Amino acid sequence: MRDDGDPAHTLPDDPAVLQAMLLAALAERDSLAAERDSAVAERDALAERNEHLKHQLQKLQRMQFGPRSERLPEDQLQFAFEEAETSLASNEAEAEKRSPDQ
Repeated sequence: MRDDGDPAHTLPDDPAVLQAMLLAALAERDSLAAERDSAVAERDALAERNEHLKHQLQKLQRMQFGPRSERLPEDQLQFAFEEAETSLASNEAEAEKRSPDQ
């Protein structure tokens, strides 16, 4: 049998071996689909968290730079910014932990 890169030329003639190869390929496909679904769910959760943090940041900026009657006391404002920074750092660390090493 000549190997010119065409997969049909390299397939075995034994039906049992072909069936085993097919089952292995289907299992790999299912595994990759599950991995993809997990990544999509994680991406969606992170996007939702990102939108929430953006909303909080906009609210804090309005409180800091808005009319004086709407401003927070400096210590409460600082606490809110520290909380947002801590949350961002935590999310970044979690994302780095989950991402594959490059």
